[in-house]
Order: sequence, then C-alpha cells, then structure tokens
Amino acid sequence: MNKPVELEDEGLFLKRLQSYLEKKQLKHTKQRSMILRYLLGVSGHICSEEIRDMAKKDGHRIGLSTIYRTMHLFEKAGIVTQSTFAGDR
Repeated sequence: MNKPVELEDEGLFLKRLQSYLEKKQLKHTKQRSMILRYLLGVSGHICSEEIRDMAKKDGHRIGLSTIYRTMHLFEKAGIVTQSTFAGDR
C-alpha cells in the first residue's frame, strides 16, 4: 500500500498546481491547498466525501461541490487520476 507523500514531494505537487493555475489564469485558493494537503496525507484512494469529513473534523467547512470541482481541476493538472470502482455511480 502507498504511504502518504513526503514533504519534499508535496512541494512538487504544489508547484505543478501553481503552474497549472497560472497557465489557466485561475486563483490559488485556501480550499485548493487544503484539499491537496488532505489528498497527499492519505495512502490509497480517497473520495470527495472523505475529504469533506476530514475537513469538518479539522473545523473547516467546505462543500462537496467545491471538492468535486477541485478534484476535476487536479485531474486536468495531472495531480490525481479518477478511479471508478464497482458499485460507483
């Protein structure tokens, strides 16, 4: 099983995100950074609902629609890949 991303590797993902955002003339937001940190802090697969629950546990409010849009943006930026499992809609 994969382990969470090391700090030096996290910097590479942040740079990739920043580069993509600049190229597309999008803002770098606290929510995008937070979602990326949650993604990099887990091993294996994680769904949007789990990210929302982790944020809520940490005292943050972030909507599922924001997470879905951000995950789509991360996919376009080459940071994540989407997986569909049996039973997913």
